[in-house]
Amino acid sequence: MRSKFQYNIQAYDDLHALVGKRKKTFSLNIAVCSESGLRDFTMQQLETAHEQVELVPFWPYDSNVFEHVRQSTPPGPHDAVFVSGLGDAIASGYETQALFDTLNLSPDHWKAWFPYPVIFWVSDHTASILREQAKDFWEWLEGVYRLDC
Repeated sequence: MRSKFQYNIQAYDDLHALVGKRKKTFSLNIAVCSESGLRDFTMQQLETAHEQVELVPFWPYDSNVFEHVRQSTPPGPHDAVFVSGLGDAIASGYETQALFDTLNLSPDHWKAWFPYPVIFWVSDHTASILREQAKDFWEWLEGVYRLDC
């Protein structure tokens, strides 16, 4: 029987290395984990291991992910910014096309604003939707880390 908190160790180690890099550089990334308990547990492990991780929940009913994250991230050095809740925003159905459009137009903005990794935490279902509906954004991803076993 598989433990509720069993995950792909290699993907976790790769994420851990990305967040812990000494020389911070921008990258857009997605951590895919469909089990919400495992996703929360894994995020908490990484936040504990790295003091300068900023968690930004993205609430539904907003169509501009970049602006929300930019305004919600305090200044300072960060090891990474974790963005959660994108699946909830998509599931809400509120201005979904506008959300995809702003994601597709935003990669240059992320790069200009965040000199460290930005990691979106999503389910496999949300990742599939993004791959189809936000293709330009998806092409900018440097890493897709599949944590589910």
